[in-house]
Amino acid sequence: MKRLILYFLLHLTLIPMHLFGQSNTFSLEHCINYALENSTSIQRASNSIKSDSSALAQSRKAKLPNLVLSVNPTLSSSNIYSHNVTSDAWNDNSSININGSLNSNATLYQGGKIKNTIDQNNLSYLSSKEEKKTKEEQLTIKVLSSLPSSIISVSIT
Repeated sequence: MKRLILYFLLHLTLIPMHLFGQSNTFSLEHCINYALENSTSIQRASNSIKSDSSALAQSRKAKLPNLVLSVNPTLSSSNIYSHNVTSDAWNDNSSININGSLNSNATLYQGGKIKNTIDQNNLSYLSSKEEKKTKEEQLTIKVLSSLPSSIISVSIT
């Protein structure tokens, strides 16, 4: 008898969870937006756009001169005990050395290599943007093509 009551109570607690578990309905636009936001291929395409954008910016900055400043400080200290006839004394010797250098270079001409690199990275960036658009359109078509089968399955049940 206790098992029967326990079994009955267990079913009563699970039925409301089953009935209210899918109260959220999706519209077509919501389905498409959800698919676009959670697609890993679109996220990879976005990462590719960011990567190509930074490569393009880096190749554009290759035209500019660079300037390097380096500083190397050195501190040395020594304590020496010296024994003279007149007195015993400690001699403290300390020295600080600071070495610095400033270097700069600028590329005047490399046979058009910098320009070609900029053009190549620009085309790669534009290609990545178009690839993302294509993936978004393909995913939208995939969601739209699955719509008739989902409508048929809902109408059957």
